Amino acid sequence: MAISTNLGITLIEVSQSDKEGAINNAINALDTSLSARLVHNMSSDADYTINTGTDENYNLIIEITDTGNLLTATRNIILPNTTQAHIVKNSTTKNIVFKTPVGTGVTVIPSAIELVYSNGTSIEAISTISAIGFPYDLHFFYPGIQGAASTMSMLVMMRTVLYTATLGGSYCKSLIAATSSNVFSIRKNGAEFATFTFAIGATSATFTMASDTTFNTGDILTVVAPAIPDATLAGISLNITGLRF
Repeated sequence: MAISTNLGITLIEVSQSDKEGAINNAINALDTSLSARLVHNMSSDADYTINTGTDENYNLIIEITDTGNLLTATRNIILPNTTQAHIVKNSTTKNIVFKTPVGTGVTVIPSAIELVYSNGTSIEAISTISAIGFPYDLHFFYPGIQGAASTMSMLVMMRTVLYTATLGGSYCKSLIAATSSNVFSIRKNGAEFATFTFAIGATSATFTMASDTTFNTGDILTVVAPAIPDATLAGISLNITGLRF
């Protein structure tokens, strides 16, 4: 049985007994690949392989949802090794990697849309907006000495923002230096995901952040002072940079 080079659509044989059926199936496959949309709702906290038996792989648009909030970590959506372009959307709260069974893939963060292409071996990004994002900088200023474990600032996110590990490009300075080492907490919905530290005598802080963190609309970012604040450290200007999608 012969198939087309890229999409793997069954071709008509010379002795085909049901030519109308074969042609109609081919037209449906082409129609799906040019305009159809698949919305797959994750039913388990695991990777999902696109079902070629029901022609899910032919859909131009593939959207992944998670209405039950089952996902606890990054999961893979596995596409077949056929050459085809897709518009993919991640409507979950976790990162989704669109990949082939053994090749490399493209990571799509929550709420992002990406134009991708399967070259028959791996998935590669065609567009760059979702992969790079737009700069999204936040600025906080706390004028005096902090209270013990006090919330220095709170912000409710209005859009999806990604903060990458180490918070590269972010800055924090104070008007008056610290006399002891002070560690401040940056939190997402009450859970710490990053810190910044003023060393003894320093007016510039260093950041620590282990992994990428994504904020969705409605998530809350807070900055919390140390339980035992420094007696002199004051006038803190915190500037953190992220990517808006």
